[in-house]
Amino acid sequence: MILYVCVPTVCIKQVRINPHLPISSLNKLFPHSQKIYLYQGITLVPHLTFENYCISEGQNIIATDASSNNTDWSYHNYESYSDKIQIAFDDKMKLESAKMRDIQLSRLETKPTAFRKLSQLSLSKEYPVLAPVNNSSNTYSKPSAPSSIPLPAFWGQSSNNLKKARTSGPLLSPLEENDFDVSKRI
Repeated sequence: MILYVCVPTVCIKQVRINPHLPISSLNKLFPHSQKIYLYQGITLVPHLTFENYCISEGQNIIATDASSNNTDWSYHNYESYSDKIQIAFDDKMKLESAKMRDIQLSRLETKPTAFRKLSQLSLSKEYPVLAPVNNSSNTYSKPSAPSSIPLPAFWGQSSNNLKKARTSGPLLSPLEENDFDVSKRI
């Protein structure tokens, strides 16, 4: 089952999860902070499962910090907050909101004093613009020797250069001219 975990003013994460797991399994997403999870305005009990709350595919769960006393009404008013989230996933609405944001920022650029006030607010601790960076727990060991795997051919090379770059090693098969379709975008 796919759920959307929304951290207000930070991000929206798409999560694939087993409905038989407890709510506390979402804590793996946020290893450096304790979170309280809200669903339809209800604070979720960590030891109960997703099935106990009848949470189904594509539902939204809001994650707030447990340390902050955040009693903002929009997190508890599920209908208004879910509308905001649906707007974030609708492609047409994304474009419209981007246009509106561009208009606001262009107006703000013409007013230097308002821009300075906003930048001072963003630097203060009360209104952080960027989320704190969590260091990844993934550590990689140093390789003992350089890799012997050949590098791939670049897309921008001409067909003559591609013929020269062909290898018949165990990892790469010989390339043909029709192997690359430049018209498709990844």
